[in-house]
Amino acid sequence: MNASLYVSIIVIYKLLCYNSSMKKQTSISLVLPAFNEESQIARTVEQAHYWLKHQPLRGEIIVVNNGSTDNTGKILHDLSHIYKELVIVRHKHNQGYARSVRSGCDAAKMDIIAYMDSDGQYDVEDIGRLIPQIQNADFVAGVRRKRQDSAVRKLNSVLWNSLIKILFRIHAKDIDCGMKIFKRSIWPLIRPIYATGNLFSTELFLRLKLRNIKWVQIKIRHFPRLHGSATGSQFVVIFEAFSQLWTLLRNKDRIPHSFHQPSPTPY
Repeated sequence: MNASLYVSIIVIYKLLCYNSSMKKQTSISLVLPAFNEESQIARTVEQAHYWLKHQPLRGEIIVVNNGSTDNTGKILHDLSHIYKELVIVRHKHNQGYARSVRSGCDAAKMDIIAYMDSDGQYDVEDIGRLIPQIQNADFVAGVRRKRQDSAVRKLNSVLWNSLIKILFRIHAKDIDCGMKIFKRSIWPLIRPIYATGNLFSTELFLRLKLRNIKWVQIKIRHFPRLHGSATGSQFVVIFEAFSQLWTLLRNKDRIPHSFHQPSPTPY
């Protein structure tokens, strides 16, 4: 068989499988945590709206305004009059990234929950790469391909992921990737309660492991940050991360261990 013809057949087959899996899904909640994202949030919501509009899915966009002190709140208020699927969750004060994501997931009403950072480094279109995998697993996490961060942040990530693997025996790549989806039925089982900051994803994966919930990882794109600045390398953030690491280590035996029967995909 001609090589180009073979490649074409494979591409068509994957597209058919993708469309078939999408049609079987019923609804999705997209959670977007936001803190001082006035320069980016309108574009992110618009892209999410456009993506949902072209999917065979009912959906809602949940933006968690995490105590923003800029114009993020006003922009979201104006956007709520344009996009009927937009739901706004408000924190009076900044409660940290983890509590922001958790509040959004708590508010979700659809069959599948997805969350994605709102800083413009992820493309909502890549959620479409994760959705087909929800047929075979309850939880699907992204892995940043060609991560667009500084050398220091990349090194910190490698060292951090290695430490997590040693301490918790979690064998996952890019634990803190800011794009993940899962069936809403498992949220009560994996909802973090000890890690309310940088260890949020670590506790997620730890609960997946202890509950014997099947998860997979899929490569996604990652883009340079165009607005704002990353805080992960700041001393106070690093200190808080190790403080929460100690808290999670002390409490990991309190997390229920049980066999989880995979939940049916919501068709």
